[in-house]
Amino acid sequence: RWQAFKHFYDAEEVQYTGQQFLVALADYLKINLDDVPRSTRYYWFSQANLSYNALHSYQSKDLALVAFVAAKWAINRRAQPVKSATIEVLTLAL
Repeated sequence: RWQAFKHFYDAEEVQYTGQQFLVALADYLKINLDDVPRSTRYYWFSQANLSYNALHSYQSKDLALVAFVAAKWAINRRAQPVKSATIEVLTLAL
C-alpha cells in the first residue's frame, strides 16, 4: 500500500485527469479497471477527501492517498489460493 502511495506522491509536478489517473493506477496495481465498480472508484476518492471527476485535473501528490486506498482494495481482491481438500480413503486389509 505504501509503495503505491509513494509512487504517486514522489512524482514531481505530475498532473492527471481523473480518468488518466485511474488508468495509471490500474496499470501500477495490475488490476483490470473494468473489474472496479464505479461506486468503488468514487469511494477511493472520497476517502482522500477528493471529489472524483473524470475530466478534472489533480496533482499527483493529491492522488497518492487515493492510490493508498485503492491498493488496499486491490490486495483484498487478489485471488486467494484455494486449498484443495482431498479425501483419502484408507483400506484396511483384514
